[in-house]
Amino acid sequence: MLKELREAKCRRNIYKLAQDYLRERRAFISISSNSMDKNTTKGCPQGSCCGPGFWNIQYKSLPRLRYTNHMKAVAFADDLVIMIKAESIR
Repeated sequence: MLKELREAKCRRNIYKLAQDYLRERRAFISISSNSMDKNTTKGCPQGSCCGPGFWNIQYKSLPRLRYTNHMKAVAFADDLVIMIKAESIR
């Protein structure tokens, strides 16, 4: 997202505000009696008031990806799936 803001020549004060907003984030998951947390540096904080605007900035790069006949990207609200059909994982 910050790369997109730089490429759009976003004003420095707005860029710094977004940079600070995205600093020191953690993702947490808990399944049954197991839990894990991790620093996260990608994506947009869910549930934030800036979320919709940040998602628009992130999704802006989707049309620039090199798609093949075996690839499809589906975006809805704040979710994105990129699907690839192949004979094997390799």
